[in-house]
Amino acid sequence: MFASIAFAAALAQADCEALKGQARAAIEHANGDFVRALQARDAEAIAAAYADDGVFLLPDGKVIAGRGAVRDLYAAAAAATPPVLSGAIETEGLACGGPDLLYEWGRGRLMVRGADGVAAERGGPYLTVWRRIGTEWKIVRNLAF
Repeated sequence: MFASIAFAAALAQADCEALKGQARAAIEHANGDFVRALQARDAEAIAAAYADDGVFLLPDGKVIAGRGAVRDLYAAAAAATPPVLSGAIETEGLACGGPDLLYEWGRGRLMVRGADGVAAERGGPYLTVWRRIGTEWKIVRNLAF
């Protein structure tokens, strides 16, 4: 019986590693696009990574539900926030949550220029849940800095 459990665990781990390998390039691309889209103030490009029913949980606990609502949030913020000079999303880990589900965590950081002209760094930890929908990986839950 122990051998059966060990074999099943090894098989599950191999499946998880394969899943992470399939998703890694898409996740890295989406994370890089996020920073570029922030710099361009392109809310549509930011929201493109979200599933239609994706949810973004803000640091204050406010829930933004749906790709359209995420787009609207970033469009409104673009006019009210300082310009993004640079930034990065740094993945620290990926874990499997099922055959089409991955959990990604790490730290995000942005360099912004304030109204006083001084550059300041903002950022913090994040947790993103990705789901494979057809052939694409989309954000279904995002808890961010």
